[in-house]
Amino acid sequence: MRTTFSILLSLLFVWSAPAQITYKNNCIRSGDEIIKQQVEYKDPGRSGENVIWDFSNLQSINDEYKLTYMSPYMNEDSLYILGEDTLRAAEVNEQDLIIGREHFTSYFYRVKENRLLLLGHANAVSRMHNRIPIPVIAYPLSYGEAFNSDYTSRTVYSGSEKMAIEGDISVTSDAYGIMILPDKDTLRNVTRIKAEQVIKQSPDSLQRQDGDTVPGLNTKVETYRWYVKGYRYPVFETIRNINTADSANTVYFATAFFYPPQDHYY
Repeated sequence: MRTTFSILLSLLFVWSAPAQITYKNNCIRSGDEIIKQQVEYKDPGRSGENVIWDFSNLQSINDEYKLTYMSPYMNEDSLYILGEDTLRAAEVNEQDLIIGREHFTSYFYRVKENRLLLLGHANAVSRMHNRIPIPVIAYPLSYGEAFNSDYTSRTVYSGSEKMAIEGDISVTSDAYGIMILPDKDTLRNVTRIKAEQVIKQSPDSLQRQDGDTVPGLNTKVETYRWYVKGYRYPVFETIRNINTADSANTVYFATAFFYPPQDHYY
């Protein structure tokens, strides 16, 4: 005889199915504002079907972490300016160009060939230009589907420290199931997207003003995002940066964000 708990789970899973990530339902939009909470990091769990993610007991670190999206600046009605990129207005669709602002940093995005591309970012300390943009996600993306891509970047720190970076990124829709949120709500039809970005210093890295090269790096950033049908943005996210040059795979940092569904303003 099955226990009451197992019967409950079987009933829940009847109503749980992977949600497809699409441009219409999930692409970022100018004018949107998201209020998210930084919470304790928790291991993202296994991949596969009918997973239960219990994030109900995570403590908040920052209750109000604002993320806003807006249209880029257009110069003299002819050019859009996104960081280091300048695009002719006649050759692009305005709604495919978006600037995201979060934690004193501007992120520059473009939708092209059914992919959301990160062109670079800028803040008071650093400026990065992705000469080969980083694909954040592809549309549509269904459970079990994946893609990967190479990228190259140029970074300037404090106005003088320069570095050339290269690597690759792989994105997979690797799991679906049910999620219990920090506010105790339970969501079904949750799909998880996993991204692994390898970051390393390019052999042609620029030199510092004193003639020395910037110290090399060899890291991997693992990002998991959970999407649920009916919401444009993820409802939960974990980020972990790992030193892959270290045999112990030392974790530089790990954090998580909860996006309360009621605090999505479209």
